[in-house]
Amino acid sequence: MNYQFKFYQVFERDIKELKKKYPHVKEDFDDFINNIQNHLSSNFTPIANQKGKLWKSRMKSSDMAAGESGGFRIISYYNRDKSPEEIIFVRIYAKPKIKDLKDKSLRELVKIIEAILDK
Repeated sequence: MNYQFKFYQVFERDIKELKKKYPHVKEDFDDFINNIQNHLSSNFTPIANQKGKLWKSRMKSSDMAAGESGGFRIISYYNRDKSPEEIIFVRIYAKPKIKDLKDKSLRELVKIIEAILDK
């Protein structure tokens, strides 16, 4: 299945910040994207209390020795109302630095993204 990928501006800023400490984050993300086209369901897990709108993914880091479990986390908004279906990458963070994003910030992200999509 084909997907259309979009990037929320905070996601792009996150990548730039992460690149300072993890120089291969962009290449790791490119590998992640290539893998999505074939295995979407195995890469995305719905985030609790977000009504299936926000999804979390694990992404390995070639700069960390921990693999996927200690690598990066990607928060995405999965828009099934578009054709082709749209995946909006919202946030990316290093798991060793941030354990999880709070429900309140996730709900705020959903509101912002849906407001943008309604325009």
